[in-house]
Amino acid sequence: MRVYKKLGISQIVKQATPKPILELSPGQIEKLKNFSDALLGILNLVGVATVAVLAPNALRMFDLFEKRGNPKKRILNAEKQQKVIRAFYYLRETGRIKFVQRGDSYEVVLTEKGQKQIKRINFETISVKTDSKWDGKFWQVAADIPTKYRLGADAFRDKLKLMNFYSLQRTLWFYPFNPRIEIEFVARTYGIDPFVTVMKIDELDISDKKLLVGYFKKAGVI
Repeated sequence: MRVYKKLGISQIVKQATPKPILELSPGQIEKLKNFSDALLGILNLVGVATVAVLAPNALRMFDLFEKRGNPKKRILNAEKQQKVIRAFYYLRETGRIKFVQRGDSYEVVLTEKGQKQIKRINFETISVKTDSKWDGKFWQVAADIPTKYRLGADAFRDKLKLMNFYSLQRTLWFYPFNPRIEIEFVARTYGIDPFVTVMKIDELDISDKKLLVGYFKKAGVI
């Protein structure tokens, strides 16, 4: 019978070498409010994983997260480890994750409360994925929403503004890359998805296209 040596969470984190791939981009991290949210984001991407797997990614991510606040501040490795450890325990104590021992490590599992927070994080930080090269075409989001859904319609428009969409008309919004997945997610969240359509536009009025190109270049999207 194999006997496992039980290691605590703090021991596992301290033994981790920060070399695996980083699961969250600097852009995603920029939109997150705190490191605990970022740690949940990693767990959501990799699925159920052990602390031994998550800790190296978390340590790498912590560097980017701290540079966001103070790029010149140097964080000692011991201090970094302690903050990562506290984040693990904070998420457990607040009911967002649970630990299940697996051999000499611990498996980290998202609870129902953690899954709800991930949905909120995903919604708050959502952005349209961009291709390396724009093909010169625009995508149109048409939102013809009945008056009785006014609150959802207003919230939807506010969200599109935050996502850098441009409105040529009150119900027509444009973006240079395919936003179908992101728009469907946002529209479902507000309960207005039956009234929102997304389509690629082959031709636009010359003056409208010039306006859109100028806006998205200034915004750094194209």
